[in-house]
Amino acid sequence: MNDLLCSADAGKVTLVVLLDLSAAFDVIDHSTLLTRLQMEVGIGGSALQWFHSYLSDRTQRVMVNQASSVTVPLLCGVPQGSVLGPVLFSIYTSQLGPLIEKHNVNRKMFADDTELYFSFSTDSESVRAAVCAVEDCCLEVKSWMLRNKLKLNDEKTEAMLCGSKLSLSKVSLDSIQVGQARIPLSSSVRNLGLYVDNLLTMSDHVSSVVKACYFHIRTLGRLRPSLNKKTANAVAVSLIGSTLDYANSCLWGFQRASCRGYSECKIRLRG
Repeated sequence: MNDLLCSADAGKVTLVVLLDLSAAFDVIDHSTLLTRLQMEVGIGGSALQWFHSYLSDRTQRVMVNQASSVTVPLLCGVPQGSVLGPVLFSIYTSQLGPLIEKHNVNRKMFADDTELYFSFSTDSESVRAAVCAVEDCCLEVKSWMLRNKLKLNDEKTEAMLCGSKLSLSKVSLDSIQVGQARIPLSSSVRNLGLYVDNLLTMSDHVSSVVKACYFHIRTLGRLRPSLNKKTANAVAVSLIGSTLDYANSCLWGFQRASCRGYSECKIRLRG
C-alpha cells in the first residue's frame, strides 16, 4: 500500500498482478524441496534427515461414515495446516524472487500468494514498456512453475491499474496477457483479506469490514441474554475486534468519510 500511494503521489500509475496457483501446497515435489533445503538454505546432516523423515511415508485416505477408500502414498505436497507448510513452500519458490526482479518488476510474496506490481508514467511509451515488462515477467514465471511442477492458473489471476483519478484517465489500458489468458483489469482486488480499489480510497475494504462486523454484532446481540459479560466480551474481541484490527494500518491517513462506518463499528463494539 505504501508503494502504491507513493507512486500515486508522484503522478504515476501502478499495474498490479495477483498470481493464482492451483493446489499450490499439494504439488510440492519432495526431492526438489530437499535439494533446495540443502543447496540454498544450507541444511545438512541430521537436520536434513529430519526433513526427509517429515516429508516421507505420508499417506491419505477418505472416510465417509464407516466406509474408507484405499490408502495411497503421498509422493508430493507439504501439510497445508502445519507450521512448517508455508515456510517450506517459501523455500521451494525462493528462486522466483530473483527471476521477477530481473524484469525490474516489484514483488511481494507470502506463502502461495504472489503479487507483482510495476509503477510507471502515464505517457504512451512508458505504458507500452511497463505492459511488456509485466507480461514477459508473467510468461517467465509460468515457465519456471511448469519446470518446478507448479501450476499458474491464468484465468483466475487478477490484475488492476491503480493511481489517482486524473492519472488513470490518461492511460488507455483495459487488459493484459498472462500466459494463455487475456486478463481484464479490475476496479478492485482482494489480497490476503485486504480489498484494494484502483483509486486507493479503501472504501471497498471498509465496506467489507463493516458488513462482517455488523453481522457478528447482530448475532452477538441475539445471544447476549444467554451470556455473562465476561463471555460476551471474549466473543466480541475474538470475532469483531480481530476483524476491525486486521490490516487497519492500511487505513492510516485516509479521509474520515471513507472510514466512517469503520469508526461506528468500533463505537458499537465498545458499547
